[in-house]
Amino acid sequence: MNIKTINLNLLYPVKSGKLNAIYLNPPFDDTNEAFKRPAIIICPGGAYNFCSKREQEPIATYFLDKGYQVFCLEYGTALEGYFYPEQLYELGASIDYIKKNAKSLYVDENKIFVIGFSAGGHLVGNLSNQYQLVNDYLKTDCKPTAVGLCYAVISAEYGHTQTIYNVTNGYEEAKQKELIELLSLDKLVSNNTPPTFIWTTAEDTVVPPVNSLRYAEALSKNGVKFELHIYPYGRHGLSNCQSEINENYPYLSKNRQWLNNIDEFFKSLT
Repeated sequence: MNIKTINLNLLYPVKSGKLNAIYLNPPFDDTNEAFKRPAIIICPGGAYNFCSKREQEPIATYFLDKGYQVFCLEYGTALEGYFYPEQLYELGASIDYIKKNAKSLYVDENKIFVIGFSAGGHLVGNLSNQYQLVNDYLKTDCKPTAVGLCYAVISAEYGHTQTIYNVTNGYEEAKQKELIELLSLDKLVSNNTPPTFIWTTAEDTVVPPVNSLRYAEALSKNGVKFELHIYPYGRHGLSNCQSEINENYPYLSKNRQWLNNIDEFFKSLT
């Protein structure tokens, strides 16, 4: 097993961003035998003010066991002075890095998935709809095969406006208002948006489920393949829905199915 950190600002014209990689070497005695795994990039939440630890390693260990090479992106945050589109460029650089180094990372470059939680879900949804903007700026190839949005912020209009304000706070008021409108992801969806898996809970009062519903509606109108789950119970930020990181919060056994479901969704596409 390999564990290493890639400092994206040393390789791309970005200001920050660390890509923490956990990936397996070929397990065969014959080193000539081909070995490739799909890759998954995990973008934690934290309202663009920090990168939640709860939404990194606990998720990474699951997907490593499911046959993925795993990468956790610690993107630059607003508290550190990084604002849109810095985080978007860092995620795009992460995808491009994995594609360009697929051979040494034992990755199938045609199977690169990205999942995000809360604000990280907003970042992933943003990349889903603005990857061409990133390609033009970084001269990269950063369109993912498919994405997963976990209790994701979609728009300032639907709750938790602070997330969007945080990532646009580095601009003067008029420009900030313009960016807040631009970052309403349900309004950016097109038929070029990658297939998308979405899950949330009906009880989420931090990022209300209307965020997920509006995005799913936009995907449907544009003919994008998607899967949507809204579980009846559970507060915001459930991560892998295991009790050990949720203080024995009840009613999580059903919610834990999202992990199996997203794995099946991704694998059904390739």
